[in-house]
Amino acid sequence: MSTTTDTLSEAADILDRAYAAHTPIAVVGMYSSGDDSGAMMIALEHWSKLRGVPFEVAHINTGIGIEASRIHARTMAERRGWRFSEWRTDPNHYVRMVTGQERARSVPGGFPGAPLHRMYYRELKDRRVADLMRAIKRGSPRSARVMLVSGIRQQESKRRMGYTNEVSKQRAQVWVNPLLRRSKSDCLDLMELGSMPRNPASMTCHMSGECLCGAMNSPGELAEIRFWFPETARRLDEIAAQVREAGFAWGWDEPRPAWITALNAGQQPLFDFMPLCVGCEARQGVLR
Repeated sequence: MSTTTDTLSEAADILDRAYAAHTPIAVVGMYSSGDDSGAMMIALEHWSKLRGVPFEVAHINTGIGIEASRIHARTMAERRGWRFSEWRTDPNHYVRMVTGQERARSVPGGFPGAPLHRMYYRELKDRRVADLMRAIKRGSPRSARVMLVSGIRQQESKRRMGYTNEVSKQRAQVWVNPLLRRSKSDCLDLMELGSMPRNPASMTCHMSGECLCGAMNSPGELAEIRFWFPETARRLDEIAAQVREAGFAWGWDEPRPAWITALNAGQQPLFDFMPLCVGCEARQGVLR
């Protein structure tokens, strides 16, 4: 119990400092339905009750993920009485991207692999965060800030992306990571304390499952998904068939060929802050 008390105390201190420094017009828990974001929500609920600061919860639906993860997010929102919104990317957008139909947006075809991670983050998640920000800030001064609370943990850290910082400001977005220095066991203990059940994908595939874009997949991941979530695997198989028909020969769980990566090198987006993808990067050993 002392460990969870320490975790809650540290999280509250981080949230206090961020709130005082930036005076946001809204506080939003960015809930993926994974373990770390579940623990973050327990910490955010605790802080909200302590300080009397209201919050809302947002879930990014990338259009390519495990449906059980989305259902879990909605169920938790209803069960815990959150003010909840789901921000959806059209599922066909991902299909158009991987089949080479989004060249006007400078998206090269084929499954992305790690080289196009930033581009896919922009298209599937960052644009939805921008929609969320516009909705919250409507009618507010341009300088108004919104506090976006994430479940990012430092793990092995990633200095070049600012994941050593508990608070990071990106334009009007104030990203706060109250569990940054806590361990996985701390998060699971916090979820148990707060009676927060785990997402089925977290328990079986050890990931939140809200995004299966293929940029940061691990060897054997598709086989694991096929075992636990066969309907999701069938959808990936259907998309893979369309990708092959479009002339891109590598599969969802195969590396993007080096020659095509070099060909598309000039099409990479410039931004490099991807707070909603840190879990996938950690599984791939990118965080260092």
